Amino acid sequence: MRYAQSFRGRFHVRGSHPSRMLSVVKWAEDVASRMERATGQAMPFSDARNFHIVIRPGETLPSGRVRRSQQLKAGLLIQVLLVEGFERVDWEEVLEVFSSLLVDGYVAMWQQQEYGWRGGRAESAPAWLSVGLAQYIDRSLHTRNRRIVVRWTREGGVPSFAEILKWHFLSRGPSRQKVACSVAVAWLLARPDFSRDFEAVFDRLAQGKPLSPEWMATRLLRVGSVDEMEIAWRRWVGKQRLIVSNFGELSSDVLDRLSSELAARVGEHGVPVQAGLPVKMGFGDLAARKREKWIAAFTRAKTVELMTLAGGKPEELGLVVKEYCVFLKALRRRRWDRTLRILLARADASLVRLRQKVQKREKYVDEMAKKVGGHRRLVIGTEYDTLERSKLRRYVDSVERRIASAATSSVSRIETEANGQE
Repeated sequence: MRYAQSFRGRFHVRGSHPSRMLSVVKWAEDVASRMERATGQAMPFSDARNFHIVIRPGETLPSGRVRRSQQLKAGLLIQVLLVEGFERVDWEEVLEVFSSLLVDGYVAMWQQQEYGWRGGRAESAPAWLSVGLAQYIDRSLHTRNRRIVVRWTREGGVPSFAEILKWHFLSRGPSRQKVACSVAVAWLLARPDFSRDFEAVFDRLAQGKPLSPEWMATRLLRVGSVDEMEIAWRRWVGKQRLIVSNFGELSSDVLDRLSSELAARVGEHGVPVQAGLPVKMGFGDLAARKREKWIAAFTRAKTVELMTLAGGKPEELGLVVKEYCVFLKALRRRRWDRTLRILLARADASLVRLRQKVQKREKYVDEMAKKVGGHRRLVIGTEYDTLERSKLRRYVDSVERRIASAATSSVSRIETEANGQE
């Protein structure tokens, strides 16, 4: 087993595949950072906490498997995430299990700092909170869940908030309950003082006390009663139909995954394990190696991988991916270094422009969610009660028109230039 540590020193990864270990380390830090932004609380790591991620092949398993453990030994909180069958595991499930350890870490370390390890055990968070946060911080999952709940509002199938608070344990795999948890957390995070709210939540859980409907209504949400809390919850859920966007599955998370795949890693896609070859090479490093034998197999496999990533996504992502595929084709044909630099620079610039547009879209939707979703007592965005859906639709249409005008025939022009130098 090999060993790797995240750049901030918070996660320790063990496994036998270096590139996978590095990917998991980066992924873990990214998820932790998103969790910090969502809760408004810095991740509590200290000498009293160790977090280990173990990656095992799991060849005998028909599908991947993810497990977790948390224990207290001699005043040290030890958390372990075990991932078996890296290629076959459900990464949505990995995200949920990993997030449950992160949220439990918030509670346990708050307990250790404020109250000590009472009874020799670390307190933990209910499943509705940890699963809800996991689904919330992944924008594509959150967008999917919000659309599902909007459909529920038409069918009258939205669970009460008090019912969701009872879900201390949830079974593995997709479920209606997890969708509801994600939207419930989104409701809490729509509050302007959500950071203070999460301090109160972690403090109460650290004391071993439940997040009861009565406490949530009167102390956290500061409404008069559980009944008023339910009215506020249903009004907010009902207003989500005003902000559900029509952006397909394209999100910052998808672009992050694309960025992470713009590299060659030893042991993957025909890249050999040999002396002097870096474990990971960016596309910009490959021009100097265009005459090596493994380049042809790598560029073909990587092209398939990128096109698969773009499959089923909006055309604007496909255009960016196509530019990278043009670069890979030119690399396979050993075009001039200057040509390769130009092709890669154009592809990178297109990705930057697309990321900026997606971030503007996401910011708009988030701002609308907070404006429509504010719930100071029962006055829930009353100024939006008569907001016309067409106004939001016109905004979306204007964004799409700008994208369509920007995504012209540049890709075809690049292909022509590249082929002209054969």
